[in-house]
Amino acid sequence: KTKIGLEYTPAHYYHMDGDKKVYENTANPTFKIEYTKAFGWEGCTSKPSYSKMQVSIHQDISFGLFNHFVWNAEAGMFYDKHDIQFPDLHHFPMVQNTSSTRPFSYGFFLQDCYTFSTDQRWMMINTTWSTPYLLVKYLPIFRYKKFDEAVHARFLATPDEHPYIEMGYSAGVEDRSRIGVFMSFDRGGYKSVGVSLSFA
Repeated sequence: KTKIGLEYTPAHYYHMDGDKKVYENTANPTFKIEYTKAFGWEGCTSKPSYSKMQVSIHQDISFGLFNHFVWNAEAGMFYDKHDIQFPDLHHFPMVQNTSSTRPFSYGFFLQDCYTFSTDQRWMMINTTWSTPYLLVKYLPIFRYKKFDEAVHARFLATPDEHPYIEMGYSAGVEDRSRIGVFMSFDRGGYKSVGVSLSFA
């Protein structure tokens, strides 16, 4: 299997720290494209072969007083495929455990890891808006505590699942440690609710 990719952030400035290149923070989006080619080898019990193309965009925008909006979108597809095995499927960032080391700004938290794995095409969008004051911080007991609040929305579509949506609220310290409550929906309506902890 061979994978090649290209990542590009427009006008991403940097400075030199000694002989090390240090990139500055930027509000510009980062674009990424990846191509994967698997070859079926003669003599092997299984001979999966396929081509997979995926593109993604990620952006972290700061605005107002300590407000952040983070979003990323990804789309991809398989083609020229034959005898694809389970490890070759495209697996999505999903964690059903109550606690995780994955940040709340990326992935899904109410489904098993392999629920929506696919060998076809997909589109996934994650958005997070974090702010110092949203709901809980307006209560006098929490007003001067050092944590922020955030709302999250996540979307996933595949030929078998269109769409799956998670929405939630969380409180914590940036993306390092958070607690949140999430609800999920599919084409049939409400699906589940759960509480998650993140220690990234």
